[in-house]
Amino acid sequence: MSWRSSSLRARMISAVRKATIPVLFIQAENDYDLGPSRTLAGELEQLAKPHKLLIFPPYGHTREEGHGGFCGQATNVWGPAVMSFLDAAMEK
Repeated sequence: MSWRSSSLRARMISAVRKATIPVLFIQAENDYDLGPSRTLAGELEQLAKPHKLLIFPPYGHTREEGHGGFCGQATNVWGPAVMSFLDAAMEK
């Protein structure tokens, strides 16, 4: 929700451009806003920096559940993908 702040958005874009390690973006489809992950992943794509964007199916029935519930309670959903990403990143 803070993505609406143009100064924060600019700082996040600037920061992701400086990334020196692989970055994983994960969200549930019914999170508040997929724009931040898509924008930041797009920046890394343009720079040919290692990253992955994963949008999972909706979690729960509300945006709140798709945000906090997904992150805090759905480790069985996103956990395997995160571990796979980390395993691949550590091999390099």
